[in-house]
Amino acid sequence: MKIMAAILTSGTLVASLASAGVLDECKLRGDRATVEQCLLAADRDAREQLNKVEGETARLARELDAATGRGLAAPALARAMRAFGDYRKAHCEFERTMYADPTRADQAQLACMVDVTRRRVRDLQN
Repeated sequence: MKIMAAILTSGTLVASLASAGVLDECKLRGDRATVEQCLLAADRDAREQLNKVEGETARLARELDAATGRGLAAPALARAMRAFGDYRKAHCEFERTMYADPTRADQAQLACMVDVTRRRVRDLQN
């Protein structure tokens, strides 16, 4: 029984550390319904930003390919974009499993999607 309590405590700690970010921002706004709306809005905004940055990055990759005649950058970006989508899905599904409460699990998964997407936007902008 003590082992199970330690595992659950560790899991809660890991999940709490991993979910710092938009979930914390949204929790400051109020009740569960408000948190849900905040997370959904943040997800929409993050996806829009990612689409914009990916489009700009793709344009730059095509220009580079045209200038160099190599044709390597655009296909590499396409592979990276697919891999990122797979990573984000798998990672955030894992994060979801770290919560026993279904509502908290849903919020954690959505918050993870936002946080990972925001990091990807920053990475592509640099």
